[in-house]
Amino acid sequence: QGAKTWREAAKSDERIAGRVNSVFIKPASLDVIRERMALRGDSAEEIEKRLQTAKTELGHEKYFDRSIISASRDEDFANMCAIYDSICK
Repeated sequence: QGAKTWREAAKSDERIAGRVNSVFIKPASLDVIRERMALRGDSAEEIEKRLQTAKTELGHEKYFDRSIISASRDEDFANMCAIYDSICK
């Protein structure tokens, strides 16, 4: 929702028009979500609810300018920095 909000704002605000770039951060797989939640001790019901939400969210990837597959926090940050650098050069 946030990316959509900014994209819509950019249509009518010359200060950000042409400057909005969105990045979709997705899991390597739904199994990764399941495993992480199970390790955290989430219930089977919570896990299934989150997986259904994730499936819906993954369908929104096409509305983003770029996407990365989430790995570790450090790798995700490095990927985001690389995207930022490529845009700002």
